[in-house]
Amino acid sequence: MLPQMLPLNPDTNVYWLRDNFWAYTNLTSPSTLINPFFEKNRDLYFERVLGHDPDTVIKHLKKLFNEPMNDQVKKVLVSTATYNYETSQFMGEDKVFVWLAQTFYNTGFADWMSKDDLAKIKEKADGLATELIGNPARDFAFDTPDRGRIKLSEVEAKVTILYFWDSNCGHCKKETPRLKDLYDDYKERGVQVIAITLENEFSDWKKYIAEHDLDWINGFESDFDRPNFLWYYYIPSTPKKLILDSNKMIIGKNLDIETTLRTFLDDYLSGLEQ
Repeated sequence: MLPQMLPLNPDTNVYWLRDNFWAYTNLTSPSTLINPFFEKNRDLYFERVLGHDPDTVIKHLKKLFNEPMNDQVKKVLVSTATYNYETSQFMGEDKVFVWLAQTFYNTGFADWMSKDDLAKIKEKADGLATELIGNPARDFAFDTPDRGRIKLSEVEAKVTILYFWDSNCGHCKKETPRLKDLYDDYKERGVQVIAITLENEFSDWKKYIAEHDLDWINGFESDFDRPNFLWYYYIPSTPKKLILDSNKMIIGKNLDIETTLRTFLDDYLSGLEQ
């Protein structure tokens, strides 16, 4: 049976739709790929039907990919899902990308990709797997200008914002002053910032700290040959933010400072303060 375009309106039972979305599509036939409704339904499924709870998404993807399916159809769906969740802007959906990589790209299924591209997928998934929401933040030691060498686990705070940056990074120059404003607004409520530079020359870094009065915990690594934060965290670009609770569990990541991060902190701290 060829797929038809499925409607999605306010009266649609989304739970039923998730369970039965592909029931009228013959996923075992390669001709499904040339039907125009297949592409539209595929995009609808990933963009709107599955929602954005990563555990729910993984549950339904497991069900989908366990169904009898033509190999080429499966490759198209796997590839589409991977792109969607690798590039997703919704916090926590990197968990879906990690699951897809471990299930399909580390097992030889993705034979359409080059060795170099497969290696990049594996590197990214392996890096993200250790810093998913709900995981403990990996502990590491770092140098500070005024406290000597300390560990992440030694910093006590209701919420810790672990901030990886570079004083010469253009995006960091825009983000860091905004983070400073947020820190000033929330430090009395128990929020701490640990700002770790990726630099190995520190004159510009020290100058930036002084000019912008960065009075949070400033960290650096003086010897990259010993175990350091780059051993434990995936930092392909800067800036990068991880939000940690008092036990250094990851509760958020890469939230926009002016919008979602402030709302997130207000909600989280209000819950602690009740």
